[in-house]
Amino acid sequence: MEGSEQYSCGNPMFRYFPLTRYKNMDLILVPMDCGDFDYRYSLLTVLNNKIIGELYVEGLWYDPGKDDKIEEFSSYEISKTGKITVTMEQKLDGNTQKTTNTYYQIMDDGNIKPLKK
Repeated sequence: MEGSEQYSCGNPMFRYFPLTRYKNMDLILVPMDCGDFDYRYSLLTVLNNKIIGELYVEGLWYDPGKDDKIEEFSSYEISKTGKITVTMEQKLDGNTQKTTNTYYQIMDDGNIKPLKK
C-alpha cells in the first residue's frame, strides 16, 4: 500500500485493522506502538491503494517525566455520513477532569478535515 512505510514502525509488515468502507475508500486503524506509548491508533483513509488521510483517534497519553498522573484517553466514533467524533478525556489520578469532543469529516477525496463546532 503506497505510503504505508511511515506507519510500519520499521517492521517489514504493515499492520492494520480494516474497518467498514466509506463511499469508495477503505478505512483502516493502524497501531502506532513504536514510540513511547503502546496504545495509540491512527485512522487512515485509503483510496486506490494509496493512503490519503490520517487522524490520531484512539489511545492513551501521559507525560512520563511528570509525577502528577495526568492521563489523556482518546476514543472515536465514525457516523454513516463520514463524520468522526474524537473524544478526549483528561484524568488526574484516575478522576475525570475534562472531556472534549473534536469533530472531523472524511471528504470525498479521502482527506480528513476538521469541522467547526
